[in-house]
Amino acid sequence: MRRGLPLRASAGLLAVAISGCAGGAAVSTTPTTPATTSAAPARVAVAHLPPTAKDVIDALLASSQVPLSVDPSCAGAGTEPGDRTIGRYLAGFLAELSDPEARNAIETSVEERGAVWVCRLFVRHAQGEDVWRWGVEFSVRKSDGLVQPESFRCLGAG
Repeated sequence: MRRGLPLRASAGLLAVAISGCAGGAAVSTTPTTPATTSAAPARVAVAHLPPTAKDVIDALLASSQVPLSVDPSCAGAGTEPGDRTIGRYLAGFLAELSDPEARNAIETSVEERGAVWVCRLFVRHAQGEDVWRWGVEFSVRKSDGLVQPESFRCLGAG
């Protein structure tokens, strides 16, 4: 399943959402530790199995604090040297989509692979010779719909 959504002015709003907000009705988050302890990742579960495009985006928003150190593919990724989380990584690319003359899209896909659904989200930009496609891949367990934070990988070219 693959879907694309044209972007215009909404890119800036989505960038803010990814960098600072988590959650929505379609994703369940359960803290793994009390709020008074150091920041531990929340457990994120999708609403549908297989996940819908909306579930993929919502789970990604709720997982914005996953560190880029989760996988070597994310080392040095991002639009600024200080980017340290999946949220900042994606927010930087989404912020680049603000030009209404460009051809931009968000692409999602879900692939069944053994005991998990592999979810991908790509941010695509095309304006003249400036063409790139960067994204994220993560797994959702089929048995309970939980996002596997250790499965995050950074994808792309440009």
